Amino acid sequence: MLEYSDSAEPLYSEFDLSSTDSVVYTGLLNYYEDDGDSQLLTLNNTTIDRDDITAPLSELRSGMTISVQQYPITDPFEWADEYYEGPFVATEYWQNDFEAYCNYRTTSDFSGYEDHCGPTAITNLLEMIGGYNDYSSITSEDYEDILEAVADYGIENNYYNNPGGSPRSTLPDYIEGAFDLFDVTVTVTNYTATYSRISTELENQRPFYLTLNDHSYYGDHGVAGFAYTRLQSETTGYYLSFVKIADGWSHSGRYLDISSIQSSDDATLRAIRIS
Repeated sequence: MLEYSDSAEPLYSEFDLSSTDSVVYTGLLNYYEDDGDSQLLTLNNTTIDRDDITAPLSELRSGMTISVQQYPITDPFEWADEYYEGPFVATEYWQNDFEAYCNYRTTSDFSGYEDHCGPTAITNLLEMIGGYNDYSSITSEDYEDILEAVADYGIENNYYNNPGGSPRSTLPDYIEGAFDLFDVTVTVTNYTATYSRISTELENQRPFYLTLNDHSYYGDHGVAGFAYTRLQSETTGYYLSFVKIADGWSHSGRYLDISSIQSSDDATLRAIRIS
């Protein structure tokens, strides 16, 4: 099995990568930063000639390269097979109770607002939780009216700035207050976005707000997480886990590789529990 952890950052996260850099992986614990020059940077912050790099995994996958621009992920099976040694198959670990209630509202669906990924993610969560639980106070409302109510509430309470976005420190209060607008009482708790926490929330039918920080594709962004799946390589036994999201940019589901976001510096899960 290749190195794997559900609780630690990937080793290559130590590199200060730009959008044009990539990470070259040649075997167990062997990562190099590639900026297109003739030399690569090691994890020990030393340089080595490209021609001197050995590839102990060449018999498994020749020239295996992990790009920093791997997103968006629309099919986790295809993505896993492209970047890792597959084929990958589904395991018994998965949960998806909210797909039928997710309408994938995007920021482009609403005019008059800027930097409104926060209100959009909350709108997606309101519609999912309202539909799943058959809350007429939510399902009877038009989605544009929901977003407007959420955004205006945020502006009035300094939870959302138009423009400027939603301050992270006030997100729990913002989410709780937004649900209260529709007569649903919830409590919001912050957690590191680990596989264990994500799977626990979703196995208990609790979609969540996910804050991304300096993500290679999304940057600083808020999304709604509502499903997860875990795949395994039939060749190596390696596991890859994904959370499915309404990312506020696409009208269909996308995925995040959980191992890439599970550091507290990369993502925070805002768990929503109905009181």
